[in-house]
Amino acid sequence: MDLDNFVEDLTSNSPAPGGGAASALFGVLGAALSSMVCALTEGRKKYVDSEPFVQDQHKKILELQEELKAMMDADVDAFMQISAAYKLPKETDEEKTKRSEAIQAALEPAIKVPFKIIQLAAQGLDLTESLIGKTNEMASSDLGCAALGFKVAIQGAYLNVKINLGSAKEPIGTYEEDSQAILDKYLPLADKIYIEILNNL
Repeated sequence: MDLDNFVEDLTSNSPAPGGGAASALFGVLGAALSSMVCALTEGRKKYVDSEPFVQDQHKKILELQEELKAMMDADVDAFMQISAAYKLPKETDEEKTKRSEAIQAALEPAIKVPFKIIQLAAQGLDLTESLIGKTNEMASSDLGCAALGFKVAIQGAYLNVKINLGSAKEPIGTYEEDSQAILDKYLPLADKIYIEILNNL
């Protein structure tokens, strides 16, 4: 799906793609911006000392970008599983039981995907922070934008973790605790990166 089609679907009354896929896209944009900063640094005489490090980080960022792109589709797929479960018949007690079980079974994938987005975006923030002071200073503002993209990805994906956990009849894993631990560490880091770059412009 190209960007125009994605935005058109996002704009429509179709529930998927939704906030989860959009959150992954924010992460993709963050990775793309960090990647661009690396590309604008490599091959420049001024940054020859840091080039091996930047090249290594660049590879990691490109891999991360692909993983986040995959999460966009994975989020849609997870939602469609839940949607299909909710559409199951519920006329008899047996049907109601089967429907309820199907919904609960579909919830964990719908929680696992946005949680993975949170984890990936956190990795993106670590990589972005590592590039400060080692990359093309003319593109430092782009690193700040990358940090914002990853921050939105984390916050948006967390909303999707929360709403699906709220539909579970029984506790599912430790997604709430693990997500909160990442938010507590990485939202302040995103702000730190942004402020540090802003103060040096």
